[in-house]
Amino acid sequence: MRIKTVTIFGFGKWHDQVIDLATDYQVLFGQNEAGKSTLTALIKGILFGFASGKQRYEQYKPKNGAQYGGELLVQYQERELVIRRIDGKFGGDVTVIDQGNEFGADYLATLLAPADEALFTQIFETNQQDLNQIFGLKQADFLQHLLTIGAVGSHEWLNFAKALDKEGQKIYKPSGRKWPLNQALKSYPDLVQTVKEASTGYQAYEQNAQI
Repeated sequence: MRIKTVTIFGFGKWHDQVIDLATDYQVLFGQNEAGKSTLTALIKGILFGFASGKQRYEQYKPKNGAQYGGELLVQYQERELVIRRIDGKFGGDVTVIDQGNEFGADYLATLLAPADEALFTQIFETNQQDLNQIFGLKQADFLQHLLTIGAVGSHEWLNFAKALDKEGQKIYKPSGRKWPLNQALKSYPDLVQTVKEASTGYQAYEQNAQI
């Protein structure tokens, strides 16, 4: 799915605006408070729902009386769709217009699957705070962060890997002595020698048995 046009009815400082994103790569820039983050919030809100009344500090309801919401013209597979969201319950009233037919929120969720708001934020939304956090990561943490980008369910298997590592530390540590696997590895050369001696004795036994 590729966004081609953003139409803003009323959202924060934006109202009655149409922003063309027809090119494959689009750069929107401006001074602080120019509305870049607000535009990002609108796009995410149309796709996944506006903040509720319990999150008023995250809402962008216009103060000039304009209708709260907007719509996206998107390219989906080989056709164009309109995704519209305006003020309403449960994140806003959604309308998806696909080849002249109108659908609701369930249809939009099907179009977006398996992506959800969290995955969308990880891949497409970056702010100064996020960049500062990335710059402060160690190399191993940064590589792990890259693994999560675009990999659906990656958090689950990374958490599973951490759990396995934690369990592994209960039986082995590189510099440990008392851990079960450390003790087993320490005795391994003696066991190899015992097996070798037993094997030699068995060969002698077979030779004597054949006489």
